[in-house]
Amino acid sequence: MNQKVKGANSSLSTVLNYFKFSHSETKPKKVLSKFQKEEIDAILPPSDMNTIVLNQITMFLASIIKKYSLETIGVADIQVYLKEVCKRSRSTKTVVFLAAIYLDKIYSNWEPMLGDIPKFARCVKRVFLSCLIIAHKFANDKTFSMRSWSSISGLGRKELTIMEKKCLLEINYELTVDKAELLSWQNSHCRKEETTAIIEKKVKSMQKIS
Repeated sequence: MNQKVKGANSSLSTVLNYFKFSHSETKPKKVLSKFQKEEIDAILPPSDMNTIVLNQITMFLASIIKKYSLETIGVADIQVYLKEVCKRSRSTKTVVFLAAIYLDKIYSNWEPMLGDIPKFARCVKRVFLSCLIIAHKFANDKTFSMRSWSSISGLGRKELTIMEKKCLLEINYELTVDKAELLSWQNSHCRKEETTAIIEKKVKSMQKIS
């Protein structure tokens, strides 16, 4: 099935400097495992991806970026990035939360060696993308080929494969997340009532402290 995708406009190109589309063929790829997502979906908030879930994950990524990234990224930019990558990859709430949990585990492993983490780990967006690829494969019977992910991200297939393998090794290929773990993670990292304005205020406060 041929899938035509339009390139990002000029404003998004600035924010998503490596998210450029080209024409590509999307092919099914064998998944790592079948994930019982019905059980997880049942406890996720029945909200639009662009509101509550985006705000929750935006705040989480902002905290990770503040600690590990070598560049300063505004909250609005993080939210645009999330919105675009989730839209372009057709990611569900299940996939996005799985990716966030994988990313949290990975950076928890890297925290003790903060000064000696892999180079690509300094770009939290790339690590999140790698986790999103892993979650996408795990949660779906049919998913994008690496060629399609290359079109989605603008990164080369070889680079994407290397980052994916490093992330899988960091979580020891342990991809299953049950209801208890998901609820625990949400309670620790997410607040349903948070709006973009609240997130902006919190991150600005974090920046002043640093």
